[in-house]
Amino acid sequence: GGHDVGVDALVAPGAARTLVGEGVRRERIPRGDHEPGPYRARLGRDEGVRFAAVTGMSTDLGNTAVFGALLTGGTLEIVPADVVTDGPALSALIAEHEVTAMKITPSHLRALLAGGDIALPLELLVIGGEALDGDLAEHARAAGARRIVNHYGPTETTIGVFTYELPDPAPTVVPIGRPLPQARAQVLDALG
Repeated sequence: GGHDVGVDALVAPGAARTLVGEGVRRERIPRGDHEPGPYRARLGRDEGVRFAAVTGMSTDLGNTAVFGALLTGGTLEIVPADVVTDGPALSALIAEHEVTAMKITPSHLRALLAGGDIALPLELLVIGGEALDGDLAEHARAAGARRIVNHYGPTETTIGVFTYELPDPAPTVVPIGRPLPQARAQVLDALG
């Protein structure tokens, strides 16, 4: 038998009700990026994370938010489409719902920061889907993000398997990091 992983709630701001989960059987969740251990280890928390979902659920970014919340017994805040690109509205949602984590692409983050008037008082900002540079990470830190993690994985599989927590100050060139537990990396030449 698998281990039960508690789910507090899936919350859609503005929705008429909150959906309370019954629990998720770990054995029904794909191995690798979606195991509870790696999330707890890399998020630095044993209790629930309040993850904001600012991308579609069919992407690896969406998977990180969904499984990051569910596998830590946390809450998933599904951000409405009109709030996703509105810095002040997103800041208000983060504060009102006490969001602790969010995953976002560098280009999305860059657009939000360029618009000004955004606060990211997050315990954890996970950035992935494109190359991250240190300058952008420093701007996110100035907006309030306390821990910033570069998350990398092969797009074709929609699975992020590498993480790198950025030091303060961030390096100019941000590495992809190390594989998550239960994943491995191989560097191959033309001969395999």
